[in-house]
Amino acid sequence: MSTTSRWKDRIYESIGLKEWKYDPLNQGDDPDRQDHQQQPRNDASPVTPWLRSKVWKVGAAVFVVFLFLVLVFRPSSTEISNLIFNPEIRSSYFYLVLPAATGSPEFCKTLFSASVLGYPTARIVNWKKTFDNSDLPHGGHDLAKVQGIHDFLKQLGSSTDNDLILIADGYDTWFQLRPSVLIDRYYAINDRVNKRLYRELGSKAGISQRVIFSAQKRCSSDNLDDLECDAIPESGLPDDVYGPRTDKNGDGFGTNRQRYLNAGTIMGHIGDVRKIFEAAVEIAKENQFKTDTEIFARIFGKQEYQRELIRLRHRDLSQKSWFSRLNPRGDITSPHPKRERPAMGPPPDYGIGLDYYGEISQPAEYDEGDVAWVAHNSSQKIGKMAQRTGIPTDVPEEVQRSTPPFWTPDYTGFVQAPAEQDWSQVPLFTNLWTGVTPVAVRQSPAEGSKTNPVVSQTWNQSWFFPYLRQMLVAHSKAPRMPHAVVQGIDGRTEEWWGPNDGRGGVFIETGSLPGEWQFWHGVCGAEDVAKEALADGRGPWRNPRWMLDHNNDVAADQLKDWYTQLYAVEDGTTVWGEKPPE
Repeated sequence: MSTTSRWKDRIYESIGLKEWKYDPLNQGDDPDRQDHQQQPRNDASPVTPWLRSKVWKVGAAVFVVFLFLVLVFRPSSTEISNLIFNPEIRSSYFYLVLPAATGSPEFCKTLFSASVLGYPTARIVNWKKTFDNSDLPHGGHDLAKVQGIHDFLKQLGSSTDNDLILIADGYDTWFQLRPSVLIDRYYAINDRVNKRLYRELGSKAGISQRVIFSAQKRCSSDNLDDLECDAIPESGLPDDVYGPRTDKNGDGFGTNRQRYLNAGTIMGHIGDVRKIFEAAVEIAKENQFKTDTEIFARIFGKQEYQRELIRLRHRDLSQKSWFSRLNPRGDITSPHPKRERPAMGPPPDYGIGLDYYGEISQPAEYDEGDVAWVAHNSSQKIGKMAQRTGIPTDVPEEVQRSTPPFWTPDYTGFVQAPAEQDWSQVPLFTNLWTGVTPVAVRQSPAEGSKTNPVVSQTWNQSWFFPYLRQMLVAHSKAPRMPHAVVQGIDGRTEEWWGPNDGRGGVFIETGSLPGEWQFWHGVCGAEDVAKEALADGRGPWRNPRWMLDHNNDVAADQLKDWYTQLYAVEDGTTVWGEKPPE
């Protein structure tokens, strides 16, 4: 026996493991042979009490060293529990839901903008349904979103309660920033509000903000005494954000602060969002609402009325007197001949809050003079365009650290986009009063079917527009990867994955998960989409085929087409993923 073998045996014997040894794999044996069997060893030795004693001594020594390190470095109890019970990286699912009935150019702008930025494969709700009720806005499409999304959330079940969901209007949403920015801002907005709620309501109330809706400048109800108009808190924006005319209604709401709920964008954990939609379905049965915004605004109004009661109970008499003098709303709980009051019994708190600054989405309703497409590499230029002094002009930190704009999961090298550019060098839709660049832009109708021209007529100013088709090709063949990697509220790294990620398509909600798969060319392959959304003169969108067919003859034709395409790309007569000219 060699010296090395004897040394190994002594180590095994010292810790009582010799009887558990295995022979090293014989590299000369064929691993695929079925008659190769492991031969038992005959040199096992029993574990004696003396050996057990040595094992206990070694274990005790390791424990003493561990205890010494804990006392020296004194980590917090949270750090210790995270180290022991929680993995270093937490992985969860992130859903994107788009209510839409047809593959119109506006829907395809929403879908394509989300796709080039790396959002999860979209789930489409209410597809191919008809909405022709002349008494309701958009034929009843807005109202039908409540039931359709409710049914989808119910299908997902309680196992998805901690997953994130973003619900965005399928016809008027343009994405411009990465999913990681969205999730970072979701956490930051909630953190700011929850610190305030803790101060105002106390720890015993157990109330927190967990679901964020868009905010708009006008109440959804024409009766300003309704809860959704009267009981809600003041806007989180500065009270002079629009100068001396802030909150003066004389100019068509343009200088009103964003204060009222808008249901165009909703984000939160699925368990919380599901409860809100369950309540919305019940409220819709009892009242005559025309839109989803009206329903959710009523729920928000009831929640805020109840929170005001808790605030009053939380303050002592001196605080109540001082607060009533400073509170512009006055005491909304006092008797009033016209103001609505909720029925007896407090409603549950749904954790609803509003995106007052438009960090997640910026509705363009009544905001015609607020916004513009600007690059942030010139503070002087932004300063000249700004509507007020002192607005931030630099690209926010969470945007800077996100994946650069023109990065794609392409491995061919044929996406001819300026990959070296960073976020300061591309035009971003920016609020000129606040300096905020939203994750998504919403071109809500300002009056009837009228849309904000700054939004509806400037699709070609979006940073990805000149390279849209090439970037879509790259993403249609991307490997599966996290859509966002962020730092969670507890400091741990979080990976957010799509639950059923396909490439180059969407899942149509059918009543059973994950839904019916449709390629992009099945929903956005029309000629009008090519002219308005792609607008590159290269015809309708067609998904590229990247896998060889199982039929050898078909596969041979595919290879021939690919080589033809490769030569055409090198000649500059086509772009990668597009059929070359005949």
